[in-house]
Amino acid sequence: DLHSFPTRRSSDLWSSPEEAALFPENILSPEAEHQIGMDAVAIVVHKDNPVQSLTVSDVGKIFRGEITSWDQVGGSSNPIKVFALRDSFGARHLVRQVFMGGKAYAAAVRDVDVHSMMSDFVSEDPHAIGFCSIAFANQCRVMPVGGDAGSEAVAPTPESVRSHTYPAFRDLYLYQLSKSKNVYARDFIRRSEEHTSELQSLGAIS
Repeated sequence: DLHSFPTRRSSDLWSSPEEAALFPENILSPEAEHQIGMDAVAIVVHKDNPVQSLTVSDVGKIFRGEITSWDQVGGSSNPIKVFALRDSFGARHLVRQVFMGGKAYAAAVRDVDVHSMMSDFVSEDPHAIGFCSIAFANQCRVMPVGGDAGSEAVAPTPESVRSHTYPAFRDLYLYQLSKSKNVYARDFIRRSEEHTSELQSLGAIS
């Protein structure tokens, strides 16, 4: 009776087809949605990576396989090892739209099956790059991203996500059909909307 879903805007879903198939028909509507916070999908690298920032174009080219060495973006002359959450994750689709112009991931990209494991893979390889929810960045360094080579790079912080200056943001919603009589679900939604500190402790941005 109660469902969660990440979107970019209430009218613009950023989810995988697999996620969407889990939801009852007609539940993804303005009448059923309750925004409880925001999230950022961070570009993450090893903590010792010398590259200080990337542009949106750089990120897209890396994940499309058009940039393959760190020295092409100001780093060392080492191949970039690219990790991506598998196709069932909405974050993968958001990255493809925001950074990659909707184009396909390179065949050499290594798929990660568990969201929380992305930071493990990237933090163990000095030449790795990946993406994950900011809540799962853990021991990785979060890469600031700029619109182009002349613009200031922005890290995913609560302020940059709220102001939409960081490009890869998404809203977090709970959904319940308006005709539902489940008072427990309604109470859970009410408490989620009111007690934002609990969501913040889980990594969400209120």
